[in-house]
Amino acid sequence: VNGVISMVTKRARDTQGLFLTGAVGDFMKMNIGARYADSVGSKTFYRVYAQHSERNRTFLPDGTRNKDGWQNTQAGFRVGLYPTKADQFALQGDVNIGNRESVLPGSVFDTQNALARWNHTVNKTSNFTLQLYYSRYWTNDPISLADEMNTFDIDFQHKLVVRTKHNIVCGAGYRHV
Repeated sequence: VNGVISMVTKRARDTQGLFLTGAVGDFMKMNIGARYADSVGSKTFYRVYAQHSERNRTFLPDGTRNKDGWQNTQAGFRVGLYPTKADQFALQGDVNIGNRESVLPGSVFDTQNALARWNHTVNKTSNFTLQLYYSRYWTNDPISLADEMNTFDIDFQHKLVVRTKHNIVCGAGYRHV
């Protein structure tokens, strides 16, 4: 698959306080989550979260239950640092563990990721971003066998505004899988 997936999340300073969520039902047996965000002084903001989901088996055409239920637990954090008006730092990470039912028992998976980003404003017409990212994925499925993938990515972008009507963006990146 080729393409770009761009996900934008809110900064830790924009999600202050406690947030709780939960749901139960026939198909989605349980979905609970909690998030808490606060600050340390006026220049450091953080957010932590955890959530757990359990999905019931779907039905086959004859009305019996398929062997495709799953459960998943995820937790993570995000820290935003604003030491100067020109600099912003973000650190975030997640862990995810779970299991899937299949014809044979024992299908498990886990993932971890970490991201560090520095945004620096040079002046009104120039800024740059440096980002480092690491991700690890592991699964062990009795049917499709085991798989593990480690990804490291570094990306640099520099943006210049020329005569208020033109944006020039240049940069470089490296990814190792």
